[in-house]
Amino acid sequence: MSPTIIEDGASGNLTIKFKGSTNKAASYLAHVLIHDGYSKNVRSQSWVINVSPKENDIPVVTITNPIESLRIDKGVTFKTSWESTDLNQIVGHELFITNNPTNEDLWIEIDSKIPYNENSYNLDTSNLNPGTYKLLVRSTDNQTPPATGIGISPEIVISGVSEGEQKRDDEVVLAQPQVINVSPSSTDEVTNRLVTVRASLIASQGTTISDDSISFKLNDKNLSKEIRINKINETEYTIIYHPEEELEYGINKVELSFKDKQGQQASRVWNFVIKSDKDTDEESFLLFGYEIPKNIVIIVGIGLITVILALAIPFIIFTIWKGDKRRDDREPFQNDKLPPSTPKDTPQYVGIDSKEPEFLKDKVKTKEELNEETKKEEDVWDMYSAPKPEDLEKDLKEVVEQPIPKPETIENPIQGNIPPEPITQESKTTENLEPEVIPEIPLPPTQPEIVEIPEPEIPDAKELQNIFDQIQQQKSEEEINKTEVVKE
Repeated sequence: MSPTIIEDGASGNLTIKFKGSTNKAASYLAHVLIHDGYSKNVRSQSWVINVSPKENDIPVVTITNPIESLRIDKGVTFKTSWESTDLNQIVGHELFITNNPTNEDLWIEIDSKIPYNENSYNLDTSNLNPGTYKLLVRSTDNQTPPATGIGISPEIVISGVSEGEQKRDDEVVLAQPQVINVSPSSTDEVTNRLVTVRASLIASQGTTISDDSISFKLNDKNLSKEIRINKINETEYTIIYHPEEELEYGINKVELSFKDKQGQQASRVWNFVIKSDKDTDEESFLLFGYEIPKNIVIIVGIGLITVILALAIPFIIFTIWKGDKRRDDREPFQNDKLPPSTPKDTPQYVGIDSKEPEFLKDKVKTKEELNEETKKEEDVWDMYSAPKPEDLEKDLKEVVEQPIPKPETIENPIQGNIPPEPITQESKTTENLEPEVIPEIPLPPTQPEIVEIPEPEIPDAKELQNIFDQIQQQKSEEEINKTEVVKE
């Protein structure tokens, strides 16, 4: 697995991202140890990554006791237990204890032939040296080739100090060599181009540092012979480098590595930045003899601009609104889509040129010509309009001039069964008398007979079009007459 350092711990926070892949199916153990170089400040974390093959699965092993960190004295026996699961049969277990889980050569074998049906073990610590350990259980299944799974426990601290002896607070207890206390770190602000580079080297527990293995590089240049080594003891060195020439502005890279006499190697790479005086000056302003950071000036400037805008925007809006109102008073708004307003009582005089074009004179008709056309063109279909006054007078005259019919006299009345009148003396005398003349009494005028007019038929589309054309022609003629009247 390849680590990617996000935070290098110089500020008190350490963040590392691990990434890796494998083509071999197995049970892999990952172990991270964090130490600041002193016995009371060590933290570690371990976990197992199982990569199973297609034809067989890896046994999954979980240590159930101890479930958290344990501290015991040397010589004490404690019980440990575990659980192993697999799709196939587990054939056996192996138990180990070590202070460096990543180096299998440093694993101390407790028992390598634990039966498959046992999942606990009583561990005696009499033969173990004081220190920080971890238990490892390895289980194997019955497949060919067999698959092996590993389980790891939390830290187990075995103490061997007597009551009268006190342990040193600065004693180094490490399972692996370390490079610590680097300076300057990536978070330091450096302006001195002759900055001193320092670091501490610590060997793993039970061994010492190999002096010949120390390697120091600055900006990919090997300066191992120019460093100064301060030996605190056989297990801890301090490396000091003071450059003879000024370093470049910007990022500078440091690489430091060494080995202890057990062959374990430790290395560390870090960067630091040297800032120029120009960069420092750009980050601040000198106002009235005071150096003010650039960030504060920017924040204050943004605040002042915000206040000015808050005061100016209402005034600008009011000015625009007032200007629009004055323009509306001078020039009222008119909507072109609405009809024109009601004409005024005093119409506006429009001058007409007295010299009319010749083509207009030919098109204008006289009054006599218009009257003749109206006489000729009578609306045959106008059955419902009111009659004109002259037509009513004409009809009344025709009714009055008609003679009153006289009653018809019957010359030869039909003789029926009516008995004859007796002839008397008076009748004889009346026959000889002259007939009496009866004056004619004028009869009152009779009302004219009402003639029923048949209901007209509904005209077709062609006839309606002709009627429409006639109406349009009549309107145009009326307009022409109005223009003639105005001219006269």
